[in-house]
Amino acid sequence: MVSKYALAVSCALCAAIFPTALQASEPFVIAYGNSSPRNDFSGFVGMSFTVSGSDLSVQALGRVCLSGNLNTHAVKLVSASTGADVAGGSVSVAMSGCSAGQFVYGNLPSAVTLSKGTKYYVVSQETAGGDTWYDLTGSITVTADAQVNGPLYSYNGAWIQNGAGKLSYVPVNFQYSIGGGGAGGTLPTASITNPSNNATVSGSVQVTATAAATARATVASVQFLLDGNDLGSALTGAPYSVNWDTTAVTNGSHTLTAAVRDSAGQSGTSSTVSVEVNNAASGGGSS
Repeated sequence: MVSKYALAVSCALCAAIFPTALQASEPFVIAYGNSSPRNDFSGFVGMSFTVSGSDLSVQALGRVCLSGNLNTHAVKLVSASTGADVAGGSVSVAMSGCSAGQFVYGNLPSAVTLSKGTKYYVVSQETAGGDTWYDLTGSITVTADAQVNGPLYSYNGAWIQNGAGKLSYVPVNFQYSIGGGGAGGTLPTASITNPSNNATVSGSVQVTATAAATARATVASVQFLLDGNDLGSALTGAPYSVNWDTTAVTNGSHTLTAAVRDSAGQSGTSSTVSVEVNNAASGGGSS
């Protein structure tokens, strides 16, 4: 019936291309080994995987490009426990004009949360006589945020896993970040450490903050804001501090915040610090 599914050809690892469209996420499949191209089967093919210790926020699904690919493919997530499609977890991936060896992705309408410790499938719809795809790839290299259970295909309405191990048909891929609840998962954080909330300030004030990035990322910049407007230039390294000449603003209530951006493209904003500016009126008088 599908005897070629039993073939796994070992080869040198082929580097998976990191796309630039979604800076806030990373690909699950980092590298893969190719094998014999084929296009003699109609149905969904891909892999089974189990999410590790943290929820994953998936933003895009993808399929690798082989030379000559030009069709559009449905790529989707499936719940292994029910066999049903994950709500909102399906995209169309257009291969026309793609570069061989690169993954091509389609963005989900909104991020889909995959629960920790739960088994899922990610699969691409292939058509006999259509675009070619790799039969069982050589061992794929993936991140530690999920484990690959084995290659998978659909047949007569059933999902069939063909063996075990770090193998996939096509291969397929997805882009994600750690954490549920929407695109980007956990956001970077910032906190203003000086001045304190409700402080009264005057003259020259050193505004300082701390900042932290999301998992596997670093702080890229911190921008202080005075009443919603930039206070100085964005700072690209610690310590995060800017001198504020309070005499340049009117006496009264003002607000300070710190906006942080990390190397994964995620951004966050500190809690607002309210201060009261109280500078003495400048002297001067008649002789």
